[in-house]
Amino acid sequence: MAIAKTVIHEKELKRGMLTLFTTQIFSTLSYAILLQTLTLYGTQQLGLSVIEVTALTGSFLAFNFGLHFLGGYMGGRYISNRLLFCMSMGLQIIAAVFLVLTALAPMDMRVTYMMVGLAIFLTGSGLNVTCMNSMVTQLFDDPDDPKRETAFLWNYSGMNVGFFLGFSIAGYFQLHHNFGMLFGLGGGANIIAILLIAFNWKVVRDRETYLVDMIHIAKTKGIKQFWKGVGVIAITLIIMLILIRHATISNAIISAICICLIIATIFIASTRKIKLERGRMTAFVFLMLASFFFWSLYQLAPMALILFIDHNVNLKILGINIAPQWVANINTIVIVIGGPIMALLLAKLRKKGYKVSLPLLFSIALIMIGVGFAILPIGIHLATTAGVVAFSWIFWSYILQSLGELCISPIGYAAIGKLVPRKMQNIMMGLWCMMTGVAAIGASYISRFAVGKFSVKELGNPLLTNGSYFHVFLWIGILAVIVGFIMMIYIPKLSKMIYSN
Repeated sequence: MAIAKTVIHEKELKRGMLTLFTTQIFSTLSYAILLQTLTLYGTQQLGLSVIEVTALTGSFLAFNFGLHFLGGYMGGRYISNRLLFCMSMGLQIIAAVFLVLTALAPMDMRVTYMMVGLAIFLTGSGLNVTCMNSMVTQLFDDPDDPKRETAFLWNYSGMNVGFFLGFSIAGYFQLHHNFGMLFGLGGGANIIAILLIAFNWKVVRDRETYLVDMIHIAKTKGIKQFWKGVGVIAITLIIMLILIRHATISNAIISAICICLIIATIFIASTRKIKLERGRMTAFVFLMLASFFFWSLYQLAPMALILFIDHNVNLKILGINIAPQWVANINTIVIVIGGPIMALLLAKLRKKGYKVSLPLLFSIALIMIGVGFAILPIGIHLATTAGVVAFSWIFWSYILQSLGELCISPIGYAAIGKLVPRKMQNIMMGLWCMMTGVAAIGASYISRFAVGKFSVKELGNPLLTNGSYFHVFLWIGILAVIVGFIMMIYIPKLSKMIYSN
């Protein structure tokens, strides 16, 4: 009887992992389209200045990740993770309608439609990522189950398949200037994501969350909690409609909230009564701060880096014109192929007794991304007389950044299940994602430092902008490498906090 039950559980686990892997692909696609289109669409189609568009892109990323904390708080507490996910996809479908109107409306109305569409989209996308990660986490009963890390690596690969499709579609339709169809396809992907969850509703059910307990204990109270959650979403949408037009104020608010939450997390970690929990929560804070630094550089991709690629890099490969968005697929290919390979590699190394610790992986990630940026100035130095940089330099930069991402992102999500007590996992998952959003604000400031002084017309002159890119890429690369090596010094201490029994 016990064997039969184990077999059933294994089948359900595999089905759950496959469902969430596939859903992740389609739920990511619309976000990927906007991520790599917003900066170029803003400068080329909406007539926004470089400072305006980098601020808007920074706000887009900051709100997207910042609202993950709200999703972490609500998921399982007011609305089940699976239902909240579907509701978030519904909001993104509505947003797609406004974004389509943006491409079709008269010029004087386009910015208005864009802002409304972005506000609705961000309310949805800000809620769904934490729900997805929590659904993956809750597939497992044992917090130390080694399959958890594998599930997150596969799920992360699924997300990057979505990025690959989104970037490819975005580049194609940008070359043909058909943005209305582009935004419409993003909405269609959200519909598919809802259907996938609906057909596998029981498999991705919530386990041991507040909402499940409430419904089991008092159904009426559970319904009241649901409507409270709906109210929170409505209020969030109204706030987003107001703040999306004021990027500087919005970024300051998110940064202040995040600082307060970090202080609160440090306090919670220091006051845990159980020594093991106290040590692991302290390590969680250190790893979260390292993650913040990594993402501050990584999220230059849809801001300064895509402008650099668009204007300063030779995008004609074998006689074919490459869309700037397609370059980002170097990253997605590395993640999709490298995710499963890394899962197998880590499993084999640990089976042989090698201690591949979380702090070690985070240190490697920082060094990788640092070298990835530090080599770009070499390419700029070797540019043509017209200032155009060879494509190979950006290619290897993306390879190194992607390898760094593999070491920090899916591993970081999986670490939350190990370092954080179960009842706090949703909230800490949201805080972890929120830190990534605040890192986007840092990336927007770095972008402004690199190209903010140039007009849209001046961006098209590599000889004018190469010097600024050279200094910014060089110094942030060197700084990341230094931080990575400093973190290596503290590996023994952090490992003791994480792995002590």
